[in-house]
Amino acid sequence: MTDDALPTDVRAAGAITLLFGPSTERLCHLTPEHLKFGDKHAHLVLGRHPVLLPPRLAELLRHLAEQPQLRPQLSRARPGPRWLFPGMFPGKPISPTA
Repeated sequence: MTDDALPTDVRAAGAITLLFGPSTERLCHLTPEHLKFGDKHAHLVLGRHPVLLPPRLAELLRHLAEQPQLRPQLSRARPGPRWLFPGMFPGKPISPTA
């Protein structure tokens, strides 16, 4: 998670996969609403129960959740969920095979 040579989304997705093992499909469909930030701890809601995030991963996910959309003019034309791992098409998450 500390290798800055890798993009933030790659580091975050890899860490989530290694720590919690969600399916690729579930990982692709994460939105900022799946993140819960408190005063001291951050959680990721995977299924019914939130899981505690390590501080460094919480920082990466906060960065992903707060970064602006890359194509705002296209995403306004097609409103929908804001994905942590957006795809190439507006309003769609990254595909599991990507």
